[in-house]
Amino acid sequence: MNALDKFRDAVDVDAYFAHVADGLVAEMGDGALPAAEQALTKMRLVGDDLGFEMWLGIQDKLVERIGPAGGAVTLH
Repeated sequence: MNALDKFRDAVDVDAYFAHVADGLVAEMGDGALPAAEQALTKMRLVGDDLGFEMWLGIQDKLVERIGPAGGAVTLH
């Protein structure tokens, strides 16, 4: 079992990602989606698979809340 599977077993990831996305939107508004893109890029560069998967989930929730920002952000 990898780290992401363990995380999924311990936490309701859908609710967690939604909570994080809601907080980002409250703090950053439309800037939350570019921030998630930066986090995804960083996770990929440092080889953090768990972080990358988590940010993918957060990004999905952000898109549900604020849309894809007119295609200005790369969805991984």
